Amino acid sequence: MMKGFCLKISANLLKLLFTLHCSLNSHVAAAQTFINVTRTCPSRKKCSDGYVIYKALIKHMKQSAGILLYKLVQQKLQVLLVHPGGPFFQKKDLGSWTVPKGEFDSTEHAIDAARREFFEETGQEVKGNEIPLKNITQKGGKTVYCFAVEGEFDVRKLKSNTFEMEWPPRSGKKKEFPEVDRAEWFAAEQAMEKIIEAQKAFIVELHTLLNLNR
Repeated sequence: MMKGFCLKISANLLKLLFTLHCSLNSHVAAAQTFINVTRTCPSRKKCSDGYVIYKALIKHMKQSAGILLYKLVQQKLQVLLVHPGGPFFQKKDLGSWTVPKGEFDSTEHAIDAARREFFEETGQEVKGNEIPLKNITQKGGKTVYCFAVEGEFDVRKLKSNTFEMEWPPRSGKKKEFPEVDRAEWFAAEQAMEKIIEAQKAFIVELHTLLNLNR
């Protein structure tokens, strides 16, 4: 294929090729393949069909894995959630909490990524057998894989990794923030109010699997 040649592939054909490729490869690898193809167009916005698929595939590539740590207190479910650090989430509460999670690629298994991310965001390793939950897709298009594990965690010992960003905006100054600034145990009912909308499904499924009454 000549470099700089603007591909004019119909959206339907590109979708078909993507689907066929997915049958032989992981979704992530397939997405990367077609992103590379679409990038050969010197002006992606002019290749309207290809550009639409290009943007969709970028969303498709995003995937995270996390651990929903839980415990039973008098046969009532409690789950551990974390609050994202940084200035954008500082004043947000309801609908902003999440399971400890992070992104991974096709070179890593979801469960390994989930355990790694839990440690990076909390400072504690997860021990115990995991229960795979059905993956969900968040509003931004990211697929989240989640594993429930029964265990304990002292929220006073939270120790999160940090990240650096320019703050205040356009100030030219860099500031460091924790990836997670809080961790708390919540009863199932309260957790449903705190957690990101799409992740509510994890709590509902776990509750069902444990055969508990709210």
